[in-house]
Order: sequence, then C-alpha cells, then structure tokens
Amino acid sequence: MPFCTSCGADISADENFCTSCGAPVDKSDDQKTPQSPLPVQPGPLEKPGVSKKILLVMSIVALLLIVAVAYGVLPLLNGPSPRQPQMTPVPLTTESVVTTSIQPSPVSAVSLPTITSRQVPETRYGESYEPVYTLNRNFAFGQKEVFSHVLTQPPLYIKFNLTPVMSTRQKVINIGLSSEKTINATYPSPNAWFEVKVLDAGNGAVVSKQGFNKEYSVMTKQEFMVRNPGNYNIELSGNDVVAEVQILTGIS
Repeated sequence: MPFCTSCGADISADENFCTSCGAPVDKSDDQKTPQSPLPVQPGPLEKPGVSKKILLVMSIVALLLIVAVAYGVLPLLNGPSPRQPQMTPVPLTTESVVTTSIQPSPVSAVSLPTITSRQVPETRYGESYEPVYTLNRNFAFGQKEVFSHVLTQPPLYIKFNLTPVMSTRQKVINIGLSSEKTINATYPSPNAWFEVKVLDAGNGAVVSKQGFNKEYSVMTKQEFMVRNPGNYNIELSGNDVVAEVQILTGIS
C-alpha cells in the first residue's frame, strides 16, 4: 500500500494527495518503505567550568606572581644586591677618636709699667686716674666738707657711695582682721640726703652737682666728671648718711 513521502501516512493508490498532511502523492514512490525522520544529533555540550578569558587572566596573574616571588627570593638567597652594598657599622673605639691637644704658644716676657704710689689701676672711659681726695664719714644736720683743687689734668672724676641711716618704727599690719598685729619695721631715714657741688673758686658759680634724695635720685652709688681745667672748690654736705667719697684726676 502506498504511503505519503512527507508524513509517512498510508494512502490509497487512487489518491493524489495525502489525506493526512495534504501533500501531493508521488506515484513512483509507492513501493518505498516509509522512513522515519532522522534524529537531530545534539552538538557537543559545553563542559561546566571556567571560560577561556578567565583562564587566560588567571594564567597571567600566576605568571606575574612567579616572577615577583623569583625577584623577591633570589636576592635573599644570593645575598645583598651589588646596587645596594651592605653597610657594616664600625664600632667607636678609643683608637678611632682623634684627640687634638692645643698647646699654648710660649708667651714672651712683657715688661709691665711700674705703678708709683700716686697711680692706681683705675680706668674709666679709656683713661687712667690718680686719687687726690678720699673721705669716709657720717654726715648729720647738713654738715659740710670742702676740698679745693686746681685741675690742670682733666677730668675731675668724683665718686660716692652712701649708706643711709636706718630708722625703726612700729607698724600695724592686717588691720581689722583676726591676724592684726604690730611689728617693728626698718626703713632708711626719710631725712637722709647727700649733695656734691663743684664750685668755681673765683666767682662761686656752680659748675656741676650731683646728690641723693631731695631734688636728686635715690641711687646711693653715683659718679660724675668735670672735664674743663680750672680752680675748683668741691663742697660735700648731707644728713643721716655715711658717705664714702673719692675724687680722682687724670694722669698725665
């Protein structure tokens, strides 16, 4: 019995079209046996795993790691690199310390000038002086001392150092408090003063003056100079002070 070459269904010999699929009947193929359609062979299944790109990246990373390990380990195995020589610390010993002793050069003998009894090793403003008058005494009630001097070798250099008479009086502290008490306090005498006047012996004019307290400062140690030659009277006066006075002139 003939069959349809398209779908394989049996058909009668007098039919020109397949009653099953409607395909035209090929009369020459009546005796052919029906052939089942060939099964489609599936393609090769991809094996589960890592893709080629990932494998390539992993291979590169592994190669870099191998190179890095090789460069890191080889210097340790072969010792220090020639580019970076190993520095060996040198211990500091007494032999490595150089001590330089500076020997003073011999000083030749220098002949020093002989100082006579009138000269003193007193220098001021680059000049040398000799004393012409000294005084150390207590002044009270405005007492005076006068010293006359003809100055031919200026300057006339006057120095004085004072010690005021101290007075003791009672003083009340912490007034109005439970710790209020009376103590003995010591003060320089409020009446202490001293004055040095350089007067022209001819007309009595004041050439220069200096002092302590009153119209002067409260410095107890002072000095001053007269630089013009002349005939002078030096007048010293004071109260409640012990005065140490020295008058000097230049050395020719």
